Amino acid sequence: MKLLLPLIGLTALLSACGTGLIPPVPYSLPDINATLPVPSTAAPMVVYSTVDQFATLPLIAKAISSIELKGDLVYLGNGVTSTLSNVGIYIRSSIDGQNCYNSSGYLICADDSGQESASKLQDVAITKGNLTSITMSGDVLNNAVKNRHGYIGFRINQGSTMTNDQINFTKVNASIRF
Repeated sequence: MKLLLPLIGLTALLSACGTGLIPPVPYSLPDINATLPVPSTAAPMVVYSTVDQFATLPLIAKAISSIELKGDLVYLGNGVTSTLSNVGIYIRSSIDGQNCYNSSGYLICADDSGQESASKLQDVAITKGNLTSITMSGDVLNNAVKNRHGYIGFRINQGSTMTNDQINFTKVNASIRF
């Protein structure tokens, strides 16, 4: 009987994990800052950072059932021709891909055939210089975290940008469920 008690306790703990009885675990992540390498309009392309945002996550990340990221998105344009008003946010588990080329720390992927749609998290309406609070979640994000590889990308949906405009995702906090 004494041998069964620890096993019962472990079974109860694992059952609680699967039923959501354990509250979400908060976790702070570093800011994600992207300086756009090329001027762009609403051309069908996604610009990914070649910095792996999740490479330093502990091995326990494989046990995560879902994750939600909250933070502030801000667009910092360099001039009057920087008129970005809607951006798509994407995430890839790798930076290998067809129709992509590397440009000084960024991977630029053509999206004229809609291939990048599998990597899409969401679209966000933004105003230059103003913080926009956003929440990101979904299977694409969950899989990137579980695999401990995630490259964040942006697609210009409306407006235009200049070289060296910035899109920053700051005060990033994760809510993790096991």
